[in-house]
Amino acid sequence: MEAFFNLISRLGRFVIFVTITWLLQGCIISGDKLDKMGATATPENSVDYSMMTGSVASQTTLTSDPIILSDQLVIRDEIKAIENVNASPKEVKWDNTITGSEGTISSIVESKDKGRKCRKFKATRSAYDGENLYHGEICEMAPDVWTMTSFDMAH
Repeated sequence: MEAFFNLISRLGRFVIFVTITWLLQGCIISGDKLDKMGATATPENSVDYSMMTGSVASQTTLTSDPIILSDQLVIRDEIKAIENVNASPKEVKWDNTITGSEGTISSIVESKDKGRKCRKFKATRSAYDGENLYHGEICEMAPDVWTMTSFDMAH
């Protein structure tokens, strides 16, 4: 009888070992390794990389200068406050009482980008570092929530 239980015990350990080994092979040989091995080399079952769904377009890197960031917020708020872009004045003055910067916003054009409202603009900025012209864009991410998507100095 003892030999029978010993055989069952060994058989059980063997089955567990084979099962774990079989399961781990799925972790070792998966994904792009199958493509490299030729396992999915046929056109019928290869991965289609031609269409990217849910991809996000790269955004312009915005400055990390706290003074310019503060000025961007003031400019954004001035543009956001315009109810009707078509009926707005050609130039809107802005000033930042915190940084002492000031300027004008012009050429405001509203468009739809992937269902969201965006406004492109030109802005002048007079500050301690001189006067510059910027091209920028703000977009409405949610109702009454606007973000600066680009703000680049014109060269």
